[in-house]
Amino acid sequence: MGEIVDYRLNTKNDTIIISAAIKDKYQHLVKSNSRFWRNSGLKIKAGLSGVDVNMAPVHSLLNGGISFANIVPSAEQAKHDSVLYNLYVDQQQALMKVVQIQIKFALAKGVTAGTAINYLGIQVVEVTRVELSENNQAIIAHAKLWNSATEFARQGSQFWLVSAKVGLFKSEHLDTLIKGNYLQIEPGQGQKTNILQVN
Repeated sequence: MGEIVDYRLNTKNDTIIISAAIKDKYQHLVKSNSRFWRNSGLKIKAGLSGVDVNMAPVHSLLNGGISFANIVPSAEQAKHDSVLYNLYVDQQQALMKVVQIQIKFALAKGVTAGTAINYLGIQVVEVTRVELSENNQAIIAHAKLWNSATEFARQGSQFWLVSAKVGLFKSEHLDTLIKGNYLQIEPGQGQKTNILQVN
């Protein structure tokens, strides 16, 4: 379907940009919702004139390849080079149902990229990045919910930070001293939403 034609160093973030050309007769197969997979930590930028892959380890891609599938076969064909795709670890992860959410905090002390989000004692997702809101009045934590966890993206879902509390008479959540703080989630029953508020 195509081949890698070039790679170069991206000096802005110390990664490698891999360029690949897609043959004309296959370009119509690249859709707006295509899912690509090969190795973790990679980004792929695909369009009609080719594919740019942003990655760290070059050898893993050169020794293997990139595969893709379309989640919805009837989706529109990719129309330009600026369409950005994730390159997933493997086919299983690539084809998982995923929902991106934003969790808004008035104060988010202890919440960082990598903070786990737990439900019923197990980690279901983690925070991918944290940033200030546009008006600088709130903290926004970004996360991706996978498969059945996408049902947590509903109005009424509640989040709270769990951290260690040490006192003379009572101590709680001492496991977080080793594992780190985590967010606990209680699913809501409201309408689906991608923006959740922490009270």
